[in-house]
Amino acid sequence: MKKSLFHTALVALLLLMPTVAGAYDLMVDGIYYNLVDGHAVVTNSGQTGCYSGDVVIPATVTSGGTTYPVTAIGKNAFMTCYNLTHVALPPTITSIGDNAFAKCTNLTDVDIPDAVKEIGRYAFTMCDKITHVTIPDSVTTIGMQAFYACTAMQELSIGKSVTTVGDNAFGMSFQMKTLTWNAQRCFSMGALMTSGIDSVAIGNEVEVIPERFLMSSRVAHVMLPASVTTIGAEAFYDCSQLASITIPDGVTAINDYTFYKCTSLTSVVLGNSITSIGIDAFDSCSSLTCIILPGSVTTIDDYAFEGCSRLASIVIGSGVTSIGHHIFSDCNQLADVISLATMPPAVGGGQLFVNMNGYDHATLHVLPEAQSAYQQTDGWKEFSQVLGDVFLGLPGDVNGDGEVTISDASNVVVIIVNGGGSKGHTRVPSPDGGGWISTVIGDVNGDGEVNIADINAIIDYILSVNS
Repeated sequence: MKKSLFHTALVALLLLMPTVAGAYDLMVDGIYYNLVDGHAVVTNSGQTGCYSGDVVIPATVTSGGTTYPVTAIGKNAFMTCYNLTHVALPPTITSIGDNAFAKCTNLTDVDIPDAVKEIGRYAFTMCDKITHVTIPDSVTTIGMQAFYACTAMQELSIGKSVTTVGDNAFGMSFQMKTLTWNAQRCFSMGALMTSGIDSVAIGNEVEVIPERFLMSSRVAHVMLPASVTTIGAEAFYDCSQLASITIPDGVTAINDYTFYKCTSLTSVVLGNSITSIGIDAFDSCSSLTCIILPGSVTTIDDYAFEGCSRLASIVIGSGVTSIGHHIFSDCNQLADVISLATMPPAVGGGQLFVNMNGYDHATLHVLPEAQSAYQQTDGWKEFSQVLGDVFLGLPGDVNGDGEVTISDASNVVVIIVNGGGSKGHTRVPSPDGGGWISTVIGDVNGDGEVNIADINAIIDYILSVNS
């Protein structure tokens, strides 16, 4: 499959590439230049492969008594220089043009100067001996397929000022192992199109994780800094080894397909500013067993959790007002849906599941005062069980008076005497903060039972507070 894609892309690329042609204004020490607005731009002689070996570009060039600063590597300047092994670029260079080093198949490394602002389309495409690339903080634009088919590239570092990365800029870099991402506000990555990356480091000033940021079958962990406010659609699409993710509090949306097919994802912690869960956002996250949506979430779009085949429980926060259709399609293990919304959220198409089997297997848990409303609302009344058994508060506050005292221990005794103690839903943290959710009142220690251990937990808590 990879060969076929590679061959097709390569043919298209070769058709797009121009042949070397043109004139030059001057030649000094074997290097050709065009003069543009008082600046010298490196070009070629008009002959294919006119440069070879190690080439050192000076910061200035003098001709006819006039000195010109060398500020750019021009379009096609070193294209198809198959025998070029190294180029030293001066600190005066501010741009690297389209196709500048395309198909320099023996170029082993490139040091991009700190003044460069733009790297053109196909600039280093098919430079298949380059192993490390550092994009300095000065660069704002990386053109389409700029480093395409750099098949030996292992390490890539992106500077903080990059705002635009063209399609397939780093595509077909199958050897890439390490990505360091410092771009603060880059909204579109154009996909790395490489499955080999196993390490991603994201800088502490990054605000935006771009669309289609990463497509890797090896990355297991990604740490998102507190500075992140936006995560683009498809950002972690098909990251099949990603095991856990914590979304910072500044992020306001989980966009469409963000974690699509993250089949190893077992732990998701969502920040307290998220207002929406996009279409297919967690589709096919087949290892996810539980997820808690914070109270800030207001909308959940279509198929958001489709194919989460091991999802056993979900907590829907109190702020949700709208839910798309079939969000639990193929969630065959879903046993407990806990909704903290007092008013039942509107359900698109009137169905949370594709068929009624899901409603038969899952239990809906709601606040006692909301039970009647859910039992009468489309999309919710179809659950075989709608229980008003959700209790919020401190784990030991059994009587709900806002305190944990000896009277709570007495309440547990009453529950046990009256036959309490059967297995129930394990206690989970409340997404609205400051407490817990339990569908087994009196289960203080969260083991799913009400027994003497819960009385001891209350006594231990009281003693610890008063010690």
